[in-house]
Amino acid sequence: MDEVGDPDAKRFQGVQPGSIEFLNPSNHRVLAYVRRLGEEKVLIVNNLSSSAQAVELNLQMYKRHIPIEMFGRNLFPRIGDLPYLLTLGPYQFYWFRLRRI
Repeated sequence: MDEVGDPDAKRFQGVQPGSIEFLNPSNHRVLAYVRRLGEEKVLIVNNLSSSAQAVELNLQMYKRHIPIEMFGRNLFPRIGDLPYLLTLGPYQFYWFRLRRI
């Protein structure tokens, strides 16, 4: 266990201290950023609204990465040249590990 008592903390190193890059989507109700620690990259997307929101994220710098949802380990579509489209329910969030393919 780590100092906060989370036995899985080492699995989620991208949410520990490291760099942060805000993505600044045009939908101001969505907060999106990428955390990095070493080679690990985690994309975090948060709907700050009480209603469903769609967001387009500019993820071209992560082209040829696959987002893997961290809690269910579900694979999402690979990142390409176009903006990455996500829809989130009220107050929903995603944590994705970005794996290079």
